[in-house]
Amino acid sequence: MSNMHKCFASDSNVESSHLQSVESLQPVSRTSPQVPLKTTQEILPYIEDISVILAFNKTISELSVDIGRELANKLFSLCDANPEVWSSNLEEYIDGVLDNNGKKYEIAALEISDEPFQIYCKKVLLDFYYVFDRNPYTSLKIINKKFVICRISSIFKYYEATFPYLKFEWMEVYAHSANSDIVKLNSKATRYSDGLDLWHMDVARGSSNMTDVHTIEDKALRTDVLNLVRVLRDHTDCDITLATKIKVFRTQVIDDQMILYSLNMLPDGRYLLAELAKASIPFTFRDRHQYKAILRMMAIFHDEIEKQEELMEEINKSALRSEAGTVRHVLKKHENVGTS
Repeated sequence: MSNMHKCFASDSNVESSHLQSVESLQPVSRTSPQVPLKTTQEILPYIEDISVILAFNKTISELSVDIGRELANKLFSLCDANPEVWSSNLEEYIDGVLDNNGKKYEIAALEISDEPFQIYCKKVLLDFYYVFDRNPYTSLKIINKKFVICRISSIFKYYEATFPYLKFEWMEVYAHSANSDIVKLNSKATRYSDGLDLWHMDVARGSSNMTDVHTIEDKALRTDVLNLVRVLRDHTDCDITLATKIKVFRTQVIDDQMILYSLNMLPDGRYLLAELAKASIPFTFRDRHQYKAILRMMAIFHDEIEKQEELMEEINKSALRSEAGTVRHVLKKHENVGTS
């Protein structure tokens, strides 16, 4: 399998075909901390009987059948492209830190430039080091909730502290039952510029129950679509050629696997879920080199967020309309479905 194919092949236990066509999404429960019921019911008519294309676990030929050769080629090429902030100097800095241990690790982490993303990397790498500086043989077990606090939250906590785009909120959810051993921690990020949710994350300790895994993925995809439709409804007069570039994002964490996804709308009203990056979370200092993949994932995330900021500025300035129509025309296709 080529590197490009690997980028779209998910190693999770979720069967992508299970979500290939999403029909009649139901309102999120009143107890959900992510989506108010009233707001969800307002958006529900726009998202009933929708189609979501999963742009992973497919060859480029298979994906071309769904979305066309040009877009399929573009998606696959993104897998091999480095994010803009991922410079040779940044990679050299990260390697220089991770190749050391003890005090040398700490000293190397402090030797940085004033480039914002490198400052962010310093904060994350030092946070990781301070977990193990007194006992480098400590192993944070996945079954312990500390793995959420120590390994996941700092990645986003320091992103919020370094960049002016997103505000993160954390909500712990317990899903214990006779047939489930899932422990979840949900998070969402709200964009400062418009107050809309642009990203969410589901963190779960793994489960041997396949039904549990499907439940996690189904609810996550539902939240993706709801978040995207909320943004699109704020720009109903936006030219569809620009609107198809609007994205929302999700980070899915099950056990030690961390995957970044994006969701956008296609010109025909279908939705496209793409896997942007994948990494393993290190739970021992010995596995610290795994942090390079996590930082690259966050570099991809950062580039995508900055592109969305630039896109919103372009949309707000735009007044011309193309023959392709506007968001209003595409969303209207679903507006009356399921209503009396």
